Amino acid sequence: MRKTLAVTAAALTLALAAPGQAKDGSGTSAAEQAAPAAPVAPATGVDPFWRNATVYFLMTDRFENGDPSNDRAYGRQPDGDTLRSFMGGDLAGINAKLESGYFADLGVTALWTTPVIEQIQ
Repeated sequence: MRKTLAVTAAALTLALAAPGQAKDGSGTSAAEQAAPAAPVAPATGVDPFWRNATVYFLMTDRFENGDPSNDRAYGRQPDGDTLRSFMGGDLAGINAKLESGYFADLGVTALWTTPVIEQIQ
């Protein structure tokens, strides 16, 4: 089972302080500064799937090149600066990773991809 923990910079600073010492110079210990979190009411009308979904965001062009034969489509040339031009990722690459179980192995239950558009030339 995977668990995710969100930590604010202040809470992290307090958690890393040595016992009885404050990182902010106030003279108050980390334990004294830590306040209990307010309870969060569950959202209403939300599909139960999304309450526990693990979403993976990917930039299609940067993710996986599943079909190198389409890398030079529309006369595209490999003439851009490093990380500034088309990198070759495509829907075939995403599909190959889906079929290989890559996302399932990570515990991913939903994909969020960039829009499918023609790369600026």
